Amino acid sequence: MGHVYAEIALSNYADDIAVKEGRLDEREARRTIVNSLVDSGATMLTITSSVQKQLGLRKIGEEVFILADQREITCDIVGPVEVRFAGRFSLCDAVVMPHANEVLLGAIPMEEMNLVIYPDEGRLDVNPKRRVARIGLR
Repeated sequence: MGHVYAEIALSNYADDIAVKEGRLDEREARRTIVNSLVDSGATMLTITSSVQKQLGLRKIGEEVFILADQREITCDIVGPVEVRFAGRFSLCDAVVMPHANEVLLGAIPMEEMNLVIYPDEGRLDVNPKRRVARIGLR
């Protein structure tokens, strides 16, 4: 059993609102698609500083986190960011992990999108037992 990765779409939700309100052209909205490590042991969406810059996400705070090796680290919290997977979406804040080289999709956005990890198959998918969740229309 190895790591599970999933391709997710991330966008600056403030840009998405500006597009919907006609204040920003669709082509100018900051969005990206990343191959993210699916990590049910992580609580939040964790992004790299390069993804933060690419999406233009504003710092809204900072928080101390305890890493797997028990070290404490202070990280910026940025947002709002929209996460999309399999027609589902979650609006959340993201942790910017210093020196990280990959995005981690944590439990909160996965729960909000009603996703299930299939570690034996190495995939993430929509929960087949409970299909009720917000479905994004764009």
